[in-house]
Amino acid sequence: MKAVLAVGLAFTYCTIGMLGINLQGKQPEEVYTGTVAGLGPGGNLITRGFTLTIEGYTSDADATRFAGILRSKGQDALLRAIGKEKKGTFAMDGELGHDLNTVRVHPTPTGKVYTIVFERWLKMFEILYDTRSEDYPFTYIKLFVEEKGMGGTLLPAAKIRFNKEKIIEIENFGAYPAQLMGVQRRE
Repeated sequence: MKAVLAVGLAFTYCTIGMLGINLQGKQPEEVYTGTVAGLGPGGNLITRGFTLTIEGYTSDADATRFAGILRSKGQDALLRAIGKEKKGTFAMDGELGHDLNTVRVHPTPTGKVYTIVFERWLKMFEILYDTRSEDYPFTYIKLFVEEKGMGGTLLPAAKIRFNKEKIIEIENFGAYPAQLMGVQRRE
């Protein structure tokens, strides 16, 4: 079962669009830790610790360029284009870290929201058995850093595309997104 997250125009820009905080140059490193909680095989709850390290942000110019690539050439071309970017790392306990390919940050009335996209690593069985999940090459994170706390969602296998209304859609391979819980910023 797949869940499609239809996103509004503001979210389109938040993901890889043109708006946002224009953050040029070297930014101080931000490190967040917490727990990913999601449904595994058979509907069992699986929890794992994670570390998210943000070392930089995707510029407005790059975000516009990436949106144009997605619009004109599709998600495979977007994957190739963002694959050259390294804006930090995401690692779950016991695994090697994944390079963050795009990181956008936007202010909210009570904090900020990060939208992060990176290429996911395919599992060996996906490649050997040519599974449908191969069509979901991205991992997508939305992290809220608010005055009252932090949390968010993670789509471990996602598709990114423009829909008929020319709005970016993020499609989750799973039925439900995983939750980011107990998030703390390490100083």
